Amino acid sequence: MKPLLYILVLSLLCSCEQTPSQNAANVSQINGLYVFIESQPQSNYDFLGEVANDFGDQMKEATDKNKKFGERLLGALSTTVENLDFGSKLEMMIEKAKKEYPTANGIIIEGKMNKIKAIFLK
Repeated sequence: MKPLLYILVLSLLCSCEQTPSQNAANVSQINGLYVFIESQPQSNYDFLGEVANDFGDQMKEATDKNKKFGERLLGALSTTVENLDFGSKLEMMIEKAKKEYPTANGIIIEGKMNKIKAIFLK
């Protein structure tokens, strides 16, 4: 009888072991914000607002008519490169989110990175 009881207790202990969730992850911070790319936080959060990456406005500023031709050309090229390079675009969007929503401690990136959601994780 005792061996049966030991087996039962042992099987209960083994069945209580939690299996890791396939969608659990540790999220890294970049420049002080938690960055969720094509994912959602598992904890509760407040939505603060959206930050847009308006390529047209950036290009207009980079090629301002008051600048010399060489400056306009360089501005257009650097703006294009910044929007093609993921790291540069990510850093630009993070800085914009921190400026527009100083209480944000995270961002959610979905789609083509034209807009990001600024959030406050609770």
